[in-house]
Amino acid sequence: MIPENRRNQIIELIKIKNSISIPELVQQFNVSEITVRRDLEILEKRGLIDKIYGGASKRSDQISEIHYLKQITKMLKEKRYIASECIKRIKDDSTVLLHGGTTCLEIAKNLNSKRNLKIITCFPPIIDYLWKEAVNKGKTFEIYCPGGKLQMASNLFIGNYSQNFFKDITINIAFIGVIALNSKDGFMVTTEEEAQLLKAIVNSSEKVIAPMDHSKFNKSAFIKLGLLDRVDEIITDKGLDDNVFEEFIMKNIKISRV
Repeated sequence: MIPENRRNQIIELIKIKNSISIPELVQQFNVSEITVRRDLEILEKRGLIDKIYGGASKRSDQISEIHYLKQITKMLKEKRYIASECIKRIKDDSTVLLHGGTTCLEIAKNLNSKRNLKIITCFPPIIDYLWKEAVNKGKTFEIYCPGGKLQMASNLFIGNYSQNFFKDITINIAFIGVIALNSKDGFMVTTEEEAQLLKAIVNSSEKVIAPMDHSKFNKSAFIKLGLLDRVDEIITDKGLDDNVFEEFIMKNIKISRV
């Protein structure tokens, strides 16, 4: 087999299996271990794979991208319904916080009907989207990012720098995203830094809305934030179970299904 064809097939195998060992490749292509190692070195230098002990895997950034693409397409129809409802809560000439997550990204995609907004976000994909809108379509939103440390697990800017950003500003309406919620423990996140950032955002906001698809409900995460008494409205989709919906109603928490 022509070496370049073999290398292309190695890439395809790794795409399918995520990782593969050197002995597997030796058997698959009936070549020597030295040949396989040379192929992997070449592919790594090209930035196409990551070499690992005893074999090779998908590049870590490719894995992250795949995970992000799965998240962005998960329950997309529901997220779009939620985003459309959220837009109705935004007034022209407002300062709007889109905390993070793919539902907040869908809100960002629906802002074209609004004028003179100041938009704050901790989520790089939203920054990227709004930047492209400004460059390619001449949108004139003012865009702010609190900066800080980029936490890869949540894809959010977090830390003291981010928290301090919110001390001296007023947010007219904030849309916050978390990974879990239940009527007993309230909102939940995975790290203490995420929790502190959300508290800083809520303290600086005149109105707080939590847009969440129904898959986030009755779940748990490491840090219990509470904050149900500080959130003005939860907006979710019609997939939310009636019993769960009633739990929030009974606690006088405003919740909308769209």
